[in-house]
Amino acid sequence: MTISSLGVISVATNIYLEYWKSQAKSVAEHIGPNLDVTLHIFTDRPEEAERFGADLPNVTVVGHKIPPYRWPEATLYRYRIFNEAQSELTQEVLIYLDADMLVHQPLGATELASQSGAGVTLVRHPGYFRPSIKGRIRTYFGSPKLAIADAYSQWKIGGIGAWDTNPASKAFVPRNLRKEYFCGGTWWGYRADFLSLVAELDDRVSQDERAGVMAKWHDESHINWWGATHQHHTKNPSYCYSVSYKWLAGLPMIIQAVDKAEATR
Repeated sequence: MTISSLGVISVATNIYLEYWKSQAKSVAEHIGPNLDVTLHIFTDRPEEAERFGADLPNVTVVGHKIPPYRWPEATLYRYRIFNEAQSELTQEVLIYLDADMLVHQPLGATELASQSGAGVTLVRHPGYFRPSIKGRIRTYFGSPKLAIADAYSQWKIGGIGAWDTNPASKAFVPRNLRKEYFCGGTWWGYRADFLSLVAELDDRVSQDERAGVMAKWHDESHINWWGATHQHHTKNPSYCYSVSYKWLAGLPMIIQAVDKAEATR
């Protein structure tokens, strides 16, 4: 399957707009042929973002005005932000990227399309991804503390990952469904499927708010509930690669999660 248009969606308020500028440059440099790419940037400085984008090749930048959210609102409200902008997100495939992600290899029709021409793709979290059996043995041999931590997680909560274990939250995942833990920083889907996801999770975040509850890891907790309860495609952490995790060394770095200072919050 191939796709003809791609919308790259990010939220970047306050200092995060500077991270997004580096991301935008990396996307512009790694666009496959015959692909119409629009960068949708939700920010408190949309005019600045569009001025910056005017000099980028191969992409169109569209700025969307939002309040200067800080953490955790900038993460917790992203489904609401995208849901309210549905009519402006018109591309065939929509990909969400955290503002501090960098693209290192071409993103095109074959990388992001699915064989079925539909669906959402989630990316396994780099911190909780474990390689094949041989690779896992090598990883555990080199890091006994990791082996102990994983064994404890399996015993204590039923799976490796930062699962939301609070039954009061709409992000709660029952123990028997804690199989694969996904990152919140990169995910994508065909337009209808992407927008269906954000509408559903916007509603669930709102239900939590009305109940006075906040999910453990905000947007990531909610998308892991979605991943545990819905059919979807899955990619390995090449699409959310972090150099902090040595067990990813055998994977290509396609999209990188850049380490950032805590002060940027």
